[in-house]
Amino acid sequence: FILFVGRIEDRKNVLNLIRAFRETDLDTNLVLIGRSASQKYLEMCKREVDKRVVFLGPMKHEDPMLLSAYKACKVVALPSYYETPGLTALEGALAGANIMVTAEGSAREYFGDYAWYVDPYNFDSIVVNLIQAYEAPKNTVLSTIVEENFTWEKVAEKTLQAYEEII
Repeated sequence: FILFVGRIEDRKNVLNLIRAFRETDLDTNLVLIGRSASQKYLEMCKREVDKRVVFLGPMKHEDPMLLSAYKACKVVALPSYYETPGLTALEGALAGANIMVTAEGSAREYFGDYAWYVDPYNFDSIVVNLIQAYEAPKNTVLSTIVEENFTWEKVAEKTLQAYEEII
């Protein structure tokens, strides 16, 4: 399945993700995990769903069901209008999912050539990249890159080194 984890809000472009997913006709589901920043926006999203779209609501970060979702999904989709690069995308990559993420922000610096980048303002870009990311085999290279460079421990080490160099 394709997974979105985050706030169900306009900035995350969830409404267009749902609409784009419906356009794909992929034989899979879109699973949305998160709380809504706005009841009105959530209702707009829910009006667009078909039987392949599942809202699971919010989950705590330590919930084993969330880890299971990351491990079981084929793609983590984050077509936000801006990300830096998105913890969801990093967690999904670490779990071995294909990553479809916005081209807006710094995601490319983290994921290099191992993600599918969308123009969040271009609906067709979301549709095409959802299909490509879903149809591509999973690749463990990105998982290794994230594990070696972007875990909390690695980032803390790099931050400490930067402070030590400045001092």
